[in-house]
Amino acid sequence: MPEHSTDGPVSIHILKGSVVFHALGIEYALATNDILVLAPGVRHSARSAQGCTFLLTVVHTPSAGSPAPAM
Repeated sequence: MPEHSTDGPVSIHILKGSVVFHALGIEYALATNDILVLAPGVRHSARSAQGCTFLLTVVHTPSAGSPAPAM
């Protein structure tokens, strides 16, 4: 995955396999059940030699003055 960033905080939960995330000049070697949390705007990239499955969550918060989402 090429380097990018998000407007909201990100959590990455490794469900299966392994992956290396690069952020803030540090390489994070993650394996099954590891979790990595990144602050908004942190540029990051990922690579995996064997492949992996992960749950990616990006938190999007409404900006000031935006209507609340309908339930």
